[in-house]
Amino acid sequence: MSNIKTAAKDKVPFGQKMAFGSGHFVLNLLPGALGFFMFFLLTAFGMDPLYAGILGALPRLFDALSDQLWGLFPITQNPSGDAVDLTFL
Repeated sequence: MSNIKTAAKDKVPFGQKMAFGSGHFVLNLLPGALGFFMFFLLTAFGMDPLYAGILGALPRLFDALSDQLWGLFPITQNPSGDAVDLTFL
């Protein structure tokens, strides 16, 4: 281990570290919750693994297909943005 010290002006503030960490925490909530949910479905409910996998895949398939529709409607006359009207469908 080296004895190199970081200058005070080069240190990242604690609030910025917390903001960065909270963003990564949110990104990891879905995979963690999905793994726990699948375990619960398989053990507590005794669901067939095929049906549990389909249940986990359906939202992703819907998202993959619906994202393609966003590309078909890129031009709107809304001053707030291109696809603001489509967000509320």
